[in-house]
Amino acid sequence: MTHPSPRHLMLFLLTLCCAAPGCMSPRLMPATPIATNSDPAGNHTAFYDTNRDGRRDYAEQRDADGRVAVLHFDTNRDGELDLQVTLDQLDSSQSRELLIILDSVPYQLVRALRGEGRLRLFHEPSAIVAPFPVMTDLCLAEFFGVSPCLGIESRYYDGRRLSRGVVTYFLEGNAPWLKHVDAYILPINHAYIYTAPEAGYLHELYTIERAFFGSEQPAVCGYSVGASALGTRLGEAGHRTLLEYVDRFCQSVMQRTRGRVRITLMSDHGHNLTDSKPISLHKSLATMGYRDTKALRKPGDVVIPRYGPVTCAGIYTREPAKVAADVVKIEGVDLSFYRSGDGIAVHSAAGRAFIARSGDSYRYLATGGDPLQLLPILERLREEGKLDAAEYASDTDWFAATADHVYPDPLYRLHRAFDGLMVHTPDVMVSLEDGYCYGTSMFNWFVRLKSAHGSLLRSSTHGFVMCTAGPLADPIRMKDLAAELHNLGLNPRKAH
Repeated sequence: MTHPSPRHLMLFLLTLCCAAPGCMSPRLMPATPIATNSDPAGNHTAFYDTNRDGRRDYAEQRDADGRVAVLHFDTNRDGELDLQVTLDQLDSSQSRELLIILDSVPYQLVRALRGEGRLRLFHEPSAIVAPFPVMTDLCLAEFFGVSPCLGIESRYYDGRRLSRGVVTYFLEGNAPWLKHVDAYILPINHAYIYTAPEAGYLHELYTIERAFFGSEQPAVCGYSVGASALGTRLGEAGHRTLLEYVDRFCQSVMQRTRGRVRITLMSDHGHNLTDSKPISLHKSLATMGYRDTKALRKPGDVVIPRYGPVTCAGIYTREPAKVAADVVKIEGVDLSFYRSGDGIAVHSAAGRAFIARSGDSYRYLATGGDPLQLLPILERLREEGKLDAAEYASDTDWFAATADHVYPDPLYRLHRAFDGLMVHTPDVMVSLEDGYCYGTSMFNWFVRLKSAHGSLLRSSTHGFVMCTAGPLADPIRMKDLAAELHNLGLNPRKAH
């Protein structure tokens, strides 16, 4: 999620005793089983002592593919596992639902951890292609079907003035998706989460646990910003810690419900697992003759909201073509985009391109260089007969060809960025290279970014989703994920 303004972070640190939640931890499965067993058929069983009396009272049996398929329970505490539950035989009438959204967890790391033996209650993870700009509010508004948000972040320009970012943030003004979430930490306490991310994250899991076991709702949704805090502060090590905790938490929930829960685990987007050097777009543009202002009044004025340090930015200007061409000359800027007629113009330091849309089809026209690195893919689509006479290919074909590209699904995502994702859409959007970030300078003094997000790049874009209820399409756009879950009999868009 977008980080609170560092200036206000410091102020709220002074009042943590009043504002911060009392830290509680959820019940977790023991980190290791007390015994394991493998049979000739390839089934592997891990036995646990969940009540710490020295005897096994719960077991997870993995099938030949390594997924937990059968659970065993000691129902009368006599040391014998007398109840067997086969997960795939439970239908929706026998189970509740739990959806856990982890902020900023990258797909590739989840795949790696599952390969190492964790997260085996779930089917294989699928990659989620997040919208651009890759920001929590925009991503989850698309997932829950409540777009548009007001801006890229809580600080945006409404055509007259800059919003009061911290007020918008704490009042959840840019987060219409939160009405679909049952358990989350209030934004006023996010300062605490970023100062003590591990304790804060565990408290969030406790909050989700309390919401699930403290109600009879058929479906419960919880969101964790602490996942982002752990990754931001500790990089890959932080993400590994949070995934181990949530795995043990899900095991515990499964054990306590005797398998009668269908759990979905997902993230809103990825994280680049790279140290980020701050850059000053506003100062660099000032050296080119632009004026960094709070309102557009004269030619040359630009408004560039600065909030949490991320790898994207929005620029408001009356000269988008000129600004887009100039901003890519700044160190750390990878790409810039602006609306040009009915299409989207793309600039990089080495080239230009234009993206046109016709109905459900797109055309990529490189007018100098190949800023999105799509010409080889375009040639392949041509050879496969997937281009029409005007060089358009269907959205379906473009998605299949580019979902795992260095810039995943760029043609759809860039059109969407300028069409309905935000109310106050910037005139120019900027994607930074990995290793750079833009935002308020004090946050970089307060927290050194070990991982960040926001850009069009795959490292930032690919979140993950995995279910105990069944496999999902892979990859999948964020906007299509709720329908995919519905096909498994799940209901992530329940009304409150």
